[in-house]
Amino acid sequence: MGDAAPAEEPRAARCRLFNSSMRSVANRLRTFQQWPRTAPVSAQDLVDAGFFYVGPGDEVQCFCCGGVLKDWRPGDCPLIEHMHFFPSCKYIRGENAGNQETLSLQEIFDTVDGQFLSVLQGIVSEETAMPNEPEYPEMVTEEMRLSTFENWPQNSSIHPEQLARAGFFYTGRGDVVRCFYCDGGVRSWSLGDDPWREHAKWYPECEFLLHSKGREFVNSIQGTFSGTLLAPVSHEHFVCSGLGLVDGRVLNTCFSFWIIFRDIPGTRLSKTPLPPKVSAVIPWCFIFW
Repeated sequence: MGDAAPAEEPRAARCRLFNSSMRSVANRLRTFQQWPRTAPVSAQDLVDAGFFYVGPGDEVQCFCCGGVLKDWRPGDCPLIEHMHFFPSCKYIRGENAGNQETLSLQEIFDTVDGQFLSVLQGIVSEETAMPNEPEYPEMVTEEMRLSTFENWPQNSSIHPEQLARAGFFYTGRGDVVRCFYCDGGVRSWSLGDDPWREHAKWYPECEFLLHSKGREFVNSIQGTFSGTLLAPVSHEHFVCSGLGLVDGRVLNTCFSFWIIFRDIPGTRLSKTPLPPKVSAVIPWCFIFW
């Protein structure tokens, strides 16, 4: 590791004032749009370690302590480097630093069957109501969205142009894309998939989608999809625990569909949407067998 700045950690009040928006995991991740492709450490590892991108070069800053690191080398671990240079940082010490895990459900949704999530979308329609403004205004142009696909998997059967045209930009993780307007995400693309159809299937109330394709198109996709819900399956053990206030209807749906929220070897999972703003009511459900 090269230079570390500042030599002394900034005062806490100053850090909170200057970096308050970077407490959000999602906001930190968004700052890495121009992260150097040749950098030896990943944007996700840096975000997990509390950093957001400030530039120039590979310079990043901690949202909590204000510590700045740059000159990353192969083999560097952001968490270890953070602890080495700024050992008194509350975030790195595991204390309450106000970190907002807005993406904490993503790893769960990466292994959730998307068909169940479509049911949840109907249950929590108020939580998933579309905003009046795009969630990612910097991605409003198709050209800007297309520019995020530089590292799109070469073996993918879906072309970036198709995805960008349908409102999606690349997140940099696997083949996960998100809509710039509704923040809806889709992954596990297969040969023959149509981005517009997938957009309409999982996020039918997206205003960008409705403006681009029309309500009739969306309704036709929803009509085709409505009869393909999962049939109940049996499992030996089911445990479900809620975080905070959990809507009872969601709990009932969990029990009805026996949803898998963690990766289980041998389980076949379909396309996985990442519904926006669902974390307020969705329970953490686990199935073990």
